[in-house]
Amino acid sequence: MNDTDIRLHEALENMFDTKTDTGNDTLEVTARELANAAEVEGKTGSVSTEAAMAVLREVAGPGDEIDGETARFAMPRSAA
Repeated sequence: MNDTDIRLHEALENMFDTKTDTGNDTLEVTARELANAAEVEGKTGSVSTEAAMAVLREVAGPGDEIDGETARFAMPRSAA
């Protein structure tokens, strides 16, 4: 896993944690939102929406949905 992938996974994990804390049933995130969040997490360098989309697809599982560049994740997430 390269540095960009790590930043994307960390940013998505932070989104999951925030959504779990608010008690919502789903997390809806676009590839661009995830890429932007990863850029902030990493403090440097840009992140492509293609890389973000790959991570969204990788993390999606049963009960999750990907529509275009938007992912809807069922919450809460089960521990992996």
